[in-house]
Amino acid sequence: MLNTEILNELGFESLKEGYYVSKIGEISVLLEETDPELKFIVYCAPARIDTDYEPDTFLKKVTSGTGCKHVSYAAREMCLIFSPETDEIALENIRSALDVIEKLCQEFDLLPSCMKCGRVTAVSICTDGDWPGTICDVCRSEDMLRKKHEKIIEKAHAKSQTSLKTKMINSLLASTGAVIKGGILAGLIGGFIAFIISLFGMVHNGFFLLFWIPGTIAGYLTAHNIQTISDRMSRYVIGTISSLATIFLCSFIGMCIILLILIQEIRIDLGKFFSSFLGIMQIALGLGGFFIAEVFTIVIDLGD
Repeated sequence: MLNTEILNELGFESLKEGYYVSKIGEISVLLEETDPELKFIVYCAPARIDTDYEPDTFLKKVTSGTGCKHVSYAAREMCLIFSPETDEIALENIRSALDVIEKLCQEFDLLPSCMKCGRVTAVSICTDGDWPGTICDVCRSEDMLRKKHEKIIEKAHAKSQTSLKTKMINSLLASTGAVIKGGILAGLIGGFIAFIISLFGMVHNGFFLLFWIPGTIAGYLTAHNIQTISDRMSRYVIGTISSLATIFLCSFIGMCIILLILIQEIRIDLGKFFSSFLGIMQIALGLGGFFIAEVFTIVIDLGD
């Protein structure tokens, strides 16, 4: 790491970590410190000639014996690279580089140029990119306009993505709500039919063997309603659960009504009921009819 105080004495100011700048007349000298190299970049153009050969040849001549690892001048960019082994050699390399650049300035009357467009004009230091450099007002204005457009496009893209995500969520919620409603409607119809059969069962127990009828109707309506809303398999799970929950709720309410009719008091021992032959038959016939009808309807609808 170069000594900042010594760099300041040599005329360098820190731009950001590892990058420094110094001025020789109107020319800005950029220094990049990367282990184990020191890289000097100058964007400039000779005032009296329009070729790269003479400045490049002059550079190679004056850097001879300075320990410069690489030297070049092309397309209005001067580059000097040193590989110092110690801090003392690094400081000597910096002094040599500044001396070489100053000689080139005197020999060719160098003028500052823009690192982007190469225009010979007044420039300022730009630190927005990965590598700092000199930039003219025209390129700076173009960059500001481009960045402004990029932000607008990025903002619009983010907004559209958010809008799309919101629409997807709303669509998912709407379809899920519709599936639940479809399941509840099927369950209500099945539960009502089950209640009617239970009323007839009060006259004769044989009617309780007809509980496959409300189960079959509810299973068919559940699958058919869901298929008209969505064909995702997860929807069948949601619809089936909502339908069965509605049927069991309706059956429980119906059982309470029947008990009130028979004994004017609600006394329900669910464990005893579900373990009885009548309870087991009602559940087995109802669920069996429900799932057989649902699967059959799904297969038929998918085939269509």
